[in-house]
Amino acid sequence: MLAAQIVDLDRHAFRRIHHTGSVQPQGLTPQRAGDLVTAAGLRAGFEELFTGHSVRSGMATEARRKGKDRKAIAAITGHKDGSKVLDGYMQIVDQWGENDNALFGIGL
Repeated sequence: MLAAQIVDLDRHAFRRIHHTGSVQPQGLTPQRAGDLVTAAGLRAGFEELFTGHSVRSGMATEARRKGKDRKAIAAITGHKDGSKVLDGYMQIVDQWGENDNALFGIGL
């Protein structure tokens, strides 16, 4: 089952896929994962430059949006305790609650 292999939480988030379609056990290097994200963004026509960091920041931001604890997020992302970068991600989410944002829920 391909899906069972991909969902295995003890494996790498980004893994090699053989040209036959089989998912390989080894993960991509951080540099290679970043290169693939950048290339995909360029192919999609985005003017902004997406990098491997985009994936890390997006995951941290969305985890916070879903109410996950800052320390739990830092443990996954590898941020150090008191990281100003991680604090920036938290502020993006924490600065506007559903009741504070006039645009929330209107489809924009």
